[in-house]
Amino acid sequence: IGVYQSCHQFLAATGFAADVDRGLATRELDDLLAQMDYRRRFAQQLHLIGVVQLLASTLSRRSRNWAKRRDYRQVRRHGGKRL
Repeated sequence: IGVYQSCHQFLAATGFAADVDRGLATRELDDLLAQMDYRRRFAQQLHLIGVVQLLASTLSRRSRNWAKRRDYRQVRRHGGKRL
């Protein structure tokens, strides 16, 4: 234990431990910023997927409605007979 304590005192006296702590803090900040950026982009992708799905369902619904109207018009033109 005595060797480790004297080693720690030596490193603390030279300022090495402070440099290591500063480097770790900088790396943690970089990791935090990268993680926040990743989460923001992921949220944007989820939002975009939701918008695309909403548009697809709306277009599908409108397409079905247009087909029903077209069929109804054809039935009326031919005197109530389905083609």
